[in-house]
Amino acid sequence: MRPNTLSILAVLTAIAAIAAAWAVHLDWSTWRKPEFGELVFPQLAKKLSSVDKIIVDRAGGPLTIVKSSDSWILKQSDDYPVRAEIVQKTLHDMSQLRLLAPKTRLAKRYAKLQVEDPSGAKAKSRRIRLIDGSGTVHADLIVGKQNQYLEVISEGGVYIRKSGSDQSWLAGGTLAVGGDPKSWLQDRIMDIPTAHVRKATIRHHNGDALVVIRSEGKFKLHDMPPGKKLISTYYPSDIGRALADLEMVDARKRGSVTFDPAKTATAIFQTRDGLRIELNVMEQDGKNWLRVTDIRATRDAPDKGAEDRNKKIAALRERTGSWDYIVPEFESVHLKKRLDDVLENAKPGS
Repeated sequence: MRPNTLSILAVLTAIAAIAAAWAVHLDWSTWRKPEFGELVFPQLAKKLSSVDKIIVDRAGGPLTIVKSSDSWILKQSDDYPVRAEIVQKTLHDMSQLRLLAPKTRLAKRYAKLQVEDPSGAKAKSRRIRLIDGSGTVHADLIVGKQNQYLEVISEGGVYIRKSGSDQSWLAGGTLAVGGDPKSWLQDRIMDIPTAHVRKATIRHHNGDALVVIRSEGKFKLHDMPPGKKLISTYYPSDIGRALADLEMVDARKRGSVTFDPAKTATAIFQTRDGLRIELNVMEQDGKNWLRVTDIRATRDAPDKGAEDRNKKIAALRERTGSWDYIVPEFESVHLKKRLDDVLENAKPGS
């Protein structure tokens, strides 16, 4: 190899080494700012016990979570109970956020980190405020996109921006601020194990009735009309398991919506241990409404287990008796099936 070539290679190698060192310096210098590791809200942990209101501003309007006696409620859902563990985790996570690295100050770049003004129609950010009984705001933060794993600190992070500041940050810690009622509410309506259900009936105002019964461990359509067959053999099971982990996305005080008989399906479930549960389901203005109208013992309820059954009935009545629920389509669809929805003409000889 010629001397000139060796000299050129030596120079290039030196340049590459210097560039690499400078890149490393730039990378780590970001993490060595004076603020690195500081708590976003240094005094918040001491004040969490005084917080009795959380306001979440989002594109769809605010969510206001308020402490009521020894529980939390969501005002926009007619004071429906909120999961206390979600509130406590949110408060704790906010108090533990730490500044890691400054990010953009340019408003036009906020959306990339999802720390833009949450009042915009397409905003993905959430603004969260923690307020005490006197109205003092102890924390006010715009929360953006999650950064699931940061190699430098071996944990997750989230992009944030303090309200009123143009400086955005990458913060260390976890903070997921729910932007819809379901994220906060006690969203389970009931959970009737599928194995406990022995019969389900769905009735419509025109007299249409669909009945499935458990036979030999499987749900089957009762009284199959002649010349018909199931479109899918899964339909009876889908109906039979409809009350297992039944959840809603929002709730309103009972009576806030009127169930039109012409649009309402009535679903009646009977269990092996003698429970009878009746629900009304209706679609209105793009929302699927559900009301639990009756919970009692069946006429043939066994004497054995009567005390436990009565406790279940009382608990379910207390939980559901004052509310109308908005449920997702995948929950309601099996509670309003018609015979025409599940049957088709059978081919000759099938």
